[in-house]
Amino acid sequence: MDAFFRHYLTMKISRIPKQGRVYEEFRLYHLNCEFGTIRALSSLRKAVSFTRETEQAQQAYKQLQTAIQRAELEQEQPFAYKNNLYFGV
Repeated sequence: MDAFFRHYLTMKISRIPKQGRVYEEFRLYHLNCEFGTIRALSSLRKAVSFTRETEQAQQAYKQLQTAIQRAELEQEQPFAYKNNLYFGV
């Protein structure tokens, strides 16, 4: 959770907050925010949505890579047996 807020604050305040001060930096950002609470929360909600979608896409990509690797192995195995690559002949 701290990592998300740290990235969010980096995007909003254009500097990277120290790891131990993420909560204080977020509180200061919220107090000094030129927008109202609703607008600030809306921005936070959009960032959460974007982060969730990105993580889901990364997970799907990893699953796709694994499936492709398995399919490639399944295709290569018959040829390896035919050419006696597994038996050293």
